[in-house]
Amino acid sequence: MTMQKNTLVKLVIISVALVLFIIVSALTMTGVFDSFEAWAFRVADDVRSPGMTLFLQIVYWFGTWRIIYPVAFLLFVIPYTRRRFGCPICFAVVITFLTSGIMKIAFNRDRPYGYRGGWPYTQSFPSGHTQVSTTFYLAIAVILIVMLIKHRKRKLLPILAIPTVITCFFLSVALGLSRVYVGVHFLGDVLAGWAAAVVVTLGMLMLWEFIGTLKIWKKFPRIHAFFYETPEPENDEFPL
Repeated sequence: MTMQKNTLVKLVIISVALVLFIIVSALTMTGVFDSFEAWAFRVADDVRSPGMTLFLQIVYWFGTWRIIYPVAFLLFVIPYTRRRFGCPICFAVVITFLTSGIMKIAFNRDRPYGYRGGWPYTQSFPSGHTQVSTTFYLAIAVILIVMLIKHRKRKLLPILAIPTVITCFFLSVALGLSRVYVGVHFLGDVLAGWAAAVVVTLGMLMLWEFIGTLKIWKKFPRIHAFFYETPEPENDEFPL
């Protein structure tokens, strides 16, 4: 896949996700989704069990700052992963965290009745946990796939990329649904969080690469090298 096709595919996906976010926002804030969201809570009650609760508690842990922030920081401080993973992932996570907070204030939707979360003063729409965790795992999957294709390591796609994509997709979906299961978010909040994460993730990954091509970096070569240049091994093989 050429660079032009890669960019075009990302733009198409961003456009579709943005349209979906607008539709979900309109249906949610106008009350059209109310019966659908009430149905989602009833389904959550029907499937509720000690085993399901324990399973979703474990899954939810992978979407908290205890996992996302340390892993992102580790990818940033390691030289071989800083340029390809650390910097763009940290950039995307920070932006998605900020945009989620701004949208919560803008939409100003109350939490579900009986909410007992740790941050009761934050609003409900969109789901911040869903958006941030999806951004994190989606960024990992996208960067890995692009990196393998770019370096002509297509034979590694079934070994590394496919299991990574499946795992990241599963975690993103399960983390979002867990927010409905425990009653801290409406389903519309979660759907909007997924859509917003796709828009922000792909958009920020493209923006990060574009920033690296700016001519202003010629005046700051060391800073550019720190963020955008990866030390290459002697055997000319890129590290995974």
